[in-house]
Amino acid sequence: MKTQIQKLKTDLQRLEQENSQLRQALKTDELTGLGNFRSFVQDIENSLNEVKKHSLDRAQKYALIFIDVDSFKMVNETHGHWAASRLLGLVGRRLSKTIRETDLAFRYGGDEFVILVKGRHQDIQKMVLRIKNSVASKSFSVEGFRGKQEIPLTVTTGVRVLTPDDTVSTVIEEADRALFEAKRRQKKDISQMAA
Repeated sequence: MKTQIQKLKTDLQRLEQENSQLRQALKTDELTGLGNFRSFVQDIENSLNEVKKHSLDRAQKYALIFIDVDSFKMVNETHGHWAASRLLGLVGRRLSKTIRETDLAFRYGGDEFVILVKGRHQDIQKMVLRIKNSVASKSFSVEGFRGKQEIPLTVTTGVRVLTPDDTVSTVIEEADRALFEAKRRQKKDISQMAA
């Protein structure tokens, strides 16, 4: 009887561990190890609820930093999906090492990432610079039929501070709009330099 009870306890512990692993897998992006879109939506809803409940003091803010990998399309089209997937994994690891313990990082989809940051305005600005510097700190090495190439990495960011009136859709739309505007300005600056 004791042997059967011990076996049941062992089986139960194993099942609990497997369930925990499955719950974690449901929240994790496979390529990058960051939170996935499902996890992002849950965490942004929780953050918006906190903003609405507590109306954080004026110094403390939640912000979304949308991040787009500038060279992703070129890597994908020139070197293929395998190289592009490796690039996403590299960016994910660099973001993980860059953010603070209180920040949350997600792969939003494609070559876009999102960081959920809580802090003062200066903290948010510093995080944007840290992200850009971290991703650009070392080029991406890819080997193909053209030989080994070092591809410089850069990202474009769009930032949106959360307010008590926000919904998940409005904050995502506005952060995405800020990212689009940053990319548009960046292309305009590049084209003016070429003229």
